[in-house]
Amino acid sequence: MRAEREPQGRGADGWLEGAPDVAVEVIGDSQSASELAKKALEYLAAGARMVWVLDPEPARLMVFTPPNHLRVLGRDELVDGGDVLPGFSCKVADLFE
Repeated sequence: MRAEREPQGRGADGWLEGAPDVAVEVIGDSQSASELAKKALEYLAAGARMVWVLDPEPARLMVFTPPNHLRVLGRDELVDGGDVLPGFSCKVADLFE
């Protein structure tokens, strides 16, 4: 999250209001792809600027951005942070190493 949004308090006062600027979720045994896609849209509705949902089995990345855009990237494609994480980029496969 951006420094100006970082909570300064402790306890309940230390919780972030809204969503982080970037959220990352990984599909696993406890949550399905459809559940995490729904969660990603909830993050966006709460103010997140980008949500990544990593799917380990085919090594693919779903990138959600406002308002409800979705890009699916394969293991050999590059992902970048756009204006949310300027200067960041890597191969999708590297996220699973």
